Amino acid sequence: MIFGKLIGGLLGLLAGGIVGFVIGVVVGHFFDAALKGNIRRFTPQAIARVKRVFFETTFQLAGHVAKADGRISEAEIAHTEQLFTQMGLDSERRKEAIDLFRRGAEAAFAPEVAIGNFLTIVGRNAALAEALLLFLISLAHADGEMEAAEHAAMVQIAGHLGVDLR
Repeated sequence: MIFGKLIGGLLGLLAGGIVGFVIGVVVGHFFDAALKGNIRRFTPQAIARVKRVFFETTFQLAGHVAKADGRISEAEIAHTEQLFTQMGLDSERRKEAIDLFRRGAEAAFAPEVAIGNFLTIVGRNAALAEALLLFLISLAHADGEMEAAEHAAMVQIAGHLGVDLR
């Protein structure tokens, strides 16, 4: 069953852009689960966990992709700042997002660990994985072109998410 995810994602996208899309897909996922008789998953706590891990993973991987070519460009910073605005982050959440971005940009960052945490919470939810990848791809193109190192990082991330970008 994917109708709840499709409808929720579309309505969310129309109402609130990429953030609305993510929330709509999450709510739609739980609606689909409820229709299949798995109602126990449709809890505010479960939705909060999905939103939290999506937030953390998005900004960590954004830092990783932005730094993949050796430097973070002004265009990549502006693109990420645009997401802050779209998400309506207050100063505390904005600081948290910046910290996550910086962690992802560190040489020691292991994207497979972040993706593993993401998959543990959201499962193999193709719509959420695609939303995450779409943002990361747009970030990689923010400075005009996707460098080879950024492409390699995207292929690696997509592979861990179960998506073939080749």
